[in-house]
Amino acid sequence: MMKITFICGSMQPGKDGVGDYTRRLAAALIKLGHQASVIALYDKEVRIETSIEQEQEGVTVPVLRLPFRLSWNKKKIFVENWLNEYDPDWLSLQYVPYSFSKKGIPIFLGNKLSAISDNIRWHVMVHEPFLGLGKSVKSQIIRVLQIYSLKSLGWNLNPIFHTSIFHYKAMIDGELNIDTKIMGLFGNIPLSNVENHSSRLKKKTSLVKTGVYFGSAPPPRHFDFFMSKINAYHNKYGVAIRMILCGDLGVNGKDFELALKSSLLNRGIQEIEVLGRIPSYKIADVFRKVDFGISRVPTRLLGKSGSTISMLEHGLPVWFPVVENTENQYPIDYRRELCFFDLDDLQELQKKNFVPENRLLSISSRFVKELTAHAEKQNEAII
Repeated sequence: MMKITFICGSMQPGKDGVGDYTRRLAAALIKLGHQASVIALYDKEVRIETSIEQEQEGVTVPVLRLPFRLSWNKKKIFVENWLNEYDPDWLSLQYVPYSFSKKGIPIFLGNKLSAISDNIRWHVMVHEPFLGLGKSVKSQIIRVLQIYSLKSLGWNLNPIFHTSIFHYKAMIDGELNIDTKIMGLFGNIPLSNVENHSSRLKKKTSLVKTGVYFGSAPPPRHFDFFMSKINAYHNKYGVAIRMILCGDLGVNGKDFELALKSSLLNRGIQEIEVLGRIPSYKIADVFRKVDFGISRVPTRLLGKSGSTISMLEHGLPVWFPVVENTENQYPIDYRRELCFFDLDDLQELQKKNFVPENRLLSISSRFVKELTAHAEKQNEAII
């Protein structure tokens, strides 16, 4: 049995993607017979230290939530008491720079964490490493300090590093001179009523295809990608698109909705339905009923989006309108046969039936296997 405590920024259900990911992984490990708990180290949604149990797919996960503004000395006491109670073999940091620093520069995080861990082994899952090469001086400074923050985790914790996509692996390995392992993501919408996922073959001849867009709206510069390609598809095949927008569309959400309505309604798009934030079981129900998913993720980041992985898990073909030249260099590692970059490919994909697939079980099992193998290798080195 493995005993592991996860450390992330926040654990507010439905409002923090990494927190939701961590809760699902912890619950899956508990189902497998392991012991797992979670510490939210910089939680903006609580005002006092909160020790609770959060439910995830029928499993209760012990969670310690510490306020963002609480002093480190006080946090340290709560964390040490928690670790004394659960006595983990592993600490797993679920890392995003902005989860542990408002400015995204957690340069002292490694030092702080090394002071609480004693001889406990460390694992770091890098969900986002550091900024790319920006043009402004400010972004370049932030990038340098974020790289230093990540290096500091390596120096202080001597962890095993994982990340979700090949693009991030290349970034981390290049700066830290290490061999980061890829641990693909599972979706953030649990599969439910899998037996009710009927074949979509009965819709194949329809002159209306329903697509679901789930998550943050694209930046305005990408609006034309969607509208021009949908219009071209409609003109070529005489097929209209019914589009469903769900989830938190973010700062560009209203503009995206208005742009679609003004440019496409009664042309390439037959109807636009905006659902906003809805419970995960309702999103799963939407996935069961639509013909395809739509993702704003650029090619190099294909495997990063939990919402995109969710659509693939549910057996949805997923259209990626924003295509880059890095497609072959950074391929997605999951259900590539369901991913398409040209809307014309939907015609052929709709002739096939892709069954749902729960990736959580395989990822959680692999997680345990890789950490166990790493620990055994370290023990052999000591002997």
